[in-house]
Amino acid sequence: MRVNIVTISLVLASGVVASAAMAQQSYRDCALIQDDQERLMCYDRLNEQDKKPVPAAKMKEKVEQKRDNNADFGLEHKKLKQDESMSVKLTSRDKDAYGKWLLTFDNGQVWKQKGSEDYFPWHDEGNYTITRGMFNAYFLSRKEVNKRMKIERIK
Repeated sequence: MRVNIVTISLVLASGVVASAAMAQQSYRDCALIQDDQERLMCYDRLNEQDKKPVPAAKMKEKVEQKRDNNADFGLEHKKLKQDESMSVKLTSRDKDAYGKWLLTFDNGQVWKQKGSEDYFPWHDEGNYTITRGMFNAYFLSRKEVNKRMKIERIK
């Protein structure tokens, strides 16, 4: 028991003496240390020495940049007003295995019927409008007809 206490106190005392000597070492010197615990402590001490306070000018710049990034906070929904709808021309329409319409438009977008509407007044030469609804819903409609179909974009 006494041998263990003496051994532990010698190890601790040598660690204190070694820590003062290692404070001036570089990372290369730390890499040469064989004992894992002492090597880790050496790296930790060097890391603490490398930490320097951030100048006030840099901190102010970071805060200003953060403010600029949050400048649109709460206004996202207001920006959508400019592109609430899109005019498209239907190039093809097919039904999938479940009886839902697959629609391809002239701009290359492919949309699929999402709702359960049975009837929609198709017109081969007509222009259609895709309108944004609430909760990421989109609707397909035609100007001449008061009917719309809920759709979702797949391509």
